[in-house]
Amino acid sequence: MEEFFKSLTSPVWWLSVVIVGVIISVVGAYLKVWIDNFFSLLSSAWKLRVEQENLKANELLQQVQNNDRTLIMLGFEENRFRQRSMLLSISSMLCLILVFQGQADVAYINYLPYLNVYGGSAMLFAYFQLKKAVKIESIMYTVKCNPRDFI
Repeated sequence: MEEFFKSLTSPVWWLSVVIVGVIISVVGAYLKVWIDNFFSLLSSAWKLRVEQENLKANELLQQVQNNDRTLIMLGFEENRFRQRSMLLSISSMLCLILVFQGQADVAYINYLPYLNVYGGSAMLFAYFQLKKAVKIESIMYTVKCNPRDFI
């Protein structure tokens, strides 16, 4: 700690801090334009993707309103996504149980990284499947019709 306080009193330290500050300021001024361009491109791409998703949802909504079979097929698709999500959630929970068992038993210690990766990726994939199911459900209920009434 004494060396730190001694270096604060040294003019070499203060000069190096000023030089590094000036260099960072100059580099930051040049990088600012590139960073602004990058984030504006990212923002416009995000906006375009959202507009395309809304257009697809509106087209699907028109199809559902024009044809009852599309509504039934959407109901089946929603059930498929929900079942896949539940299956993946259960398998990831089993992986978590095996991880805890593997921590207690030395024979399974080599498999812990694989179980962690598989369990985490299965849970992430389950989340995405459930997200798709909820999106389809919102389209179906926009029509003001419960698809389970047709079954």
